[in-house]
Amino acid sequence: MKFQKPRMISIKTLLQVGNIGLLIVALTLIFVLGFGTATQNTLALQAEKARSLANAARLHIYFETAPIEEQASWIAAGFAEGSLSLERPVELVDILSGTGAGTPNLGFMAVVDDFGQGLGLDFDSGDVVQEVDWSQDEDVLEVLSQSAHWASGQWLEPYWVREMAGGSVIYATPLRREGVFLGMLIQAKSVRGVSERLASLGDGYSYVPYVLYGDYQVIAHKALADLPVVGTENAPLPLIREIGDPILAGRISQQPIGARLPGLGDEYSIGRTRFEDVEYAYLETRVEGFADKPLTVGLYFDERLQIEAVRELIESIFVALIVFILAVIVVFIISRRTANPIVELAEASRQISANKLEEFKPLRHSRLREIDDAFQAFNGMIEGLKERTHIRELFGRMVPEKVAERLINDPDGLAPQSTIATVLFCDIERFTAISEKIQPGEIVGLLNAYFSDMVDVIEANDGIITQFQGDAILAVFNVPVADPDHAVKAIRAAQEMQRRLHQKRYAGLELRNRIGINTGPLVAGNVGAAKRMNYTVHGDAVNTAARLEQMNKEYGTRILISDETRKQAGLDQLKFVAETQLRGREGLVSLFTIDY
Repeated sequence: MKFQKPRMISIKTLLQVGNIGLLIVALTLIFVLGFGTATQNTLALQAEKARSLANAARLHIYFETAPIEEQASWIAAGFAEGSLSLERPVELVDILSGTGAGTPNLGFMAVVDDFGQGLGLDFDSGDVVQEVDWSQDEDVLEVLSQSAHWASGQWLEPYWVREMAGGSVIYATPLRREGVFLGMLIQAKSVRGVSERLASLGDGYSYVPYVLYGDYQVIAHKALADLPVVGTENAPLPLIREIGDPILAGRISQQPIGARLPGLGDEYSIGRTRFEDVEYAYLETRVEGFADKPLTVGLYFDERLQIEAVRELIESIFVALIVFILAVIVVFIISRRTANPIVELAEASRQISANKLEEFKPLRHSRLREIDDAFQAFNGMIEGLKERTHIRELFGRMVPEKVAERLINDPDGLAPQSTIATVLFCDIERFTAISEKIQPGEIVGLLNAYFSDMVDVIEANDGIITQFQGDAILAVFNVPVADPDHAVKAIRAAQEMQRRLHQKRYAGLELRNRIGINTGPLVAGNVGAAKRMNYTVHGDAVNTAARLEQMNKEYGTRILISDETRKQAGLDQLKFVAETQLRGREGLVSLFTIDY
């Protein structure tokens, strides 16, 4: 929509003329109201600090729990497709150890059958594998019985986990294969560990954050971080009156008050209590979806600063009222000419902050030159935001740059497709043993350096990474962009990956990996939730590549290539290894390798 551009004047000229008459008034306001303005700024700053810390505590809960839910979904999918099983405990321990190492602050994980028996890993003690027998634990058996009817994992009420010797938050996930209930995955995070990380949020502030289960039981508080054991078997969570914080205990008798802190939204409640003649305020909000009942996330702080600031502000208002009457006539004339476009701009900003980009209508031209420049710059910014929003929706996860460039010009480029592609599956040899020898921080650094090198090689050969699974890499060639040489490039990538490992050390260690390559039909596309998608591939070709990677152990090879890939690549350098029967495949399958 185009608007006729009106004749404009400079806002600078307008304000210069007006300021001649307002100079005396402005000087008076500076001296009389300066302190009041500073007080109001202090209130706004305190409100922002409190709100920011409360939001940080909410995000802390999300980042403590979301990785556990994602890990549980991946493990459940492994049991559903048969790649994981309690009947193969050694392989299962390797997978659970790898995924657990990649889940921040996970304390304990167990997989049990429908009788409550299985195995567990104590990550707090360094991936210690334990035999688990909960067949006589009535609470566990009741959850087992209930989980057989769940569609997905659920957060349970906090529980005393004897393997961790403390109260813990629990996530339970049913395990099935072909509709048959196999058992349950249990993941536990200690309450004390959650408290240690939450306590750090209050550093530098006169605030104490906390998380309550319901209204009276404490999940996270700085006092819990110093306790050797949190809770008991009968009461896994302490009550607010039992942790030695009288101010938090006073929350029970708090009195609701109006929003003394400016700018607080409706999702927050604020209350007050008195302890030793000092008033304290509680700022709280409810968070759902991370336990079997809502969590109360909040903080308390000394209210004296806010109360004193309000009193001083009220006193300043009476003094300013006299000056205001003198200035209001002149200010009204000027503000009427300047406020309307500013209000329009503010309203447009609120509309954008509410994520209503598509409803935004371009701002009209203004007679004030600087305001008009701001309007047109704002209009241009919104157009840029729309384009960037489109790109973010298109790419929930990173893809190689040249693939991204092509898909930006073709929004349907990530539509689900069924095609013939080459899959490369790679895993570090003896990674569990390696991870037991070095510190957790070194493990992360080692994996980051290793993944960086391997990804560089794969992407240099036009492959894309669809998943990192612990220390494993799943890459695919020929999707989403077609490549007639996909099989050759996958083999070349495998050779270069092996050469790269022989040329470098990671965290001072020599790493070796195994690679399986297979070509076949698969389905590729975006999979996930409405707000979080992942470009991935599915099909027997993927499973076969993973099996070939494991079969390197049997034949003493580093790279195993299927006959389908050999035919597609047409390379003479491939060496015959064996003919064998693969699970789920009819007839014998020829396997090949190649020097690197």
